[in-house]
Formats: sequence, C-alpha cells, structure tokens
Amino acid sequence: MSKLDFEKHFLTGIDEYILRVRQSIPGRDALFLIARCCLENKLSAYAKILVIGAGGGEEIISLGKHNAGWQFVGVDLSEEMLKLAESRIKKEGLVNEVQLYKMEVIDLENKNFDAATCILTLHFIPDDGAKLATLQAIRERLKPNAPFVLVDGAASRNKAEFNDNVMAWKRHAQNNGMTVELLDSMIEKAMGLPFVTEEREVELLTEAGFSRIRKIYQGTWFNGWLSVCEKS
Repeated sequence: MSKLDFEKHFLTGIDEYILRVRQSIPGRDALFLIARCCLENKLSAYAKILVIGAGGGEEIISLGKHNAGWQFVGVDLSEEMLKLAESRIKKEGLVNEVQLYKMEVIDLENKNFDAATCILTLHFIPDDGAKLATLQAIRERLKPNAPFVLVDGAASRNKAEFNDNVMAWKRHAQNNGMTVELLDSMIEKAMGLPFVTEEREVELLTEAGFSRIRKIYQGTWFNGWLSVCEKS
C-alpha cells in the first residue's frame, strides 16, 4: 500500500486514527511494554534504534522515556504522522536524540543500528517482493545479532479461525467505545490489506536474514515477533 493509499483509507483525521488504534488493538499497552522489556534485555544504556513507521511517535516515546541514553532514527511515508510524532515527542519532553525522516527504510543511508522496530506497519506493504525488500533493508542496517521487534496483522490458513479472531477484535473495540458502523468500515478496509500468514511471516524473516525468531505477543489477529540479525 502506498503512502497515498494509507492516508486516503486510514487517516481521516490524525486524532481519530490514534484513538482508533488505542481502542482496537488488544493488549496495546502490554505490546509496547513487552517490546521495551525485550530490547532492554539485549541493549546497553546507550543504543541507536531504527524505527520503521515512526509516525505517531508511540514506539519512540514508549522506549525513550525509560531509556534516556537511547537514540532513535525513524522513517515514515506520512508527513502528517511524522508531524504528530514530533509534536508528541516534544510534549513528552524526551531528552533522547531523535531524527525523523519522510522516506522508506530502503532509502536511509544510516547503518550500524543496535536494534530496530516495525510495529503495525509491515501489513500495509504487499507481499510481491516489497515486504521482503523492506525486511532485507532493515537487516542490512543492523549490527550483527541486533534485535528486531516486528508486530503485524496476520491472516490464517484456517478461514474460520481468522474470522473468529476478527470478530473478537471487533468486540474488543466495541467494548472500548467504538461504534459498530465505524468498526464495519474499518474491517472492510482492513480486509483489503496484504496480510500474510504467521508461517509466511516467519519465512520472510528467515529469508531476509533474521534468526532466533520467536513470538512475544498476540492479540487476536495481531502478532509480535522478536528476532536477531544474522549478518556477519
């Protein structure tokens, strides 16, 4: 999905989009806490982290406010989301060094990162070579054995199981105050996204050069993976 497609279908309003994410992602706060704990276990007090899909600033704020020595370089294709990230980071008063760029990771010249995150972003990218190219670009910018946190929406080979997960997700969002009409619209749009199965996601990570892949989070049809860069 291109930047224009994403903004057309999902950015009806920045504040509304952030609210939707908060209402609809099961275990959202736990997700970021788990990501933080996994990275803290593997990184020193001073580390340089690459953030894919940095618009909104959630990962940078969640990780940075507890780790003042971590530096962040974030990329995103949405100018509006990057502006939101800048505003939120400033409001939080983070002391971390943060650089944000409107570009794809494949165009980023910076390398030798100690870790990377890609949270709720990869499922917008089609599996026509673009997903793999994105993962390879991330791996190429990491130091050997650097940790990588990936969180993504996932399809299922079992259609009934997938539908059950979607309905549980819908109920969760509805219980958090989202209207049925809005949810139905979101589901219709989401069903057009290029999700892949868990098995395919692990296959893509492996092919891109990541190993020691393990699941660290699941919230209905959203999965979180921790892996390390295999590059020597």
